[in-house]
Amino acid sequence: MVKYLASKVIAQNIISYLGSLYILFVHNSSKIKFKGRKNINNLFKKNEAFIYSFWHDQLLMCPLTWQNKKPIRVLISKHRDGDIISKVISHLGFSAIRGSTHKSNKTKNKGGLLSARKMIKSLQENICIGISPDGPKGPRHKVSDGIISIAKLSNSVIVKYVGSVHYSKAV
Repeated sequence: MVKYLASKVIAQNIISYLGSLYILFVHNSSKIKFKGRKNINNLFKKNEAFIYSFWHDQLLMCPLTWQNKKPIRVLISKHRDGDIISKVISHLGFSAIRGSTHKSNKTKNKGGLLSARKMIKSLQENICIGISPDGPKGPRHKVSDGIISIAKLSNSVIVKYVGSVHYSKAV
């Protein structure tokens, strides 16, 4: 039933809208602390594009850690779940690059090469990229080669998200 609903555009639009409202609610009712923002703030001041890295399990709140008007494009899988996630982030003012980082030992085309080209082009156009280096299938908190390849090919730095969300009690 869930897979059936997720495949319908109307259901995706409703779910993504509700998802973005939920993220805004959690964000507005939470205390968020950032550690080590000095590096990212310096890059913002220099107006330099970079790769914004965050663990896959931080994906839900990560869009609201982007404390700047500089555009960012986030790598999101071409899977059905990715359809909903890309719509959620669009409600929050971000755009998506659909695909995955390419793994040379895999034969199934998940759009890795095309998405890599789009990410490199975006960085060359001074648009930041958001990537979860451990991806949805993991291994959890282990950096894949894809993000490193993109950084090398684009001559861009990788900045990791180092914030945490503290849920405040409602008054």
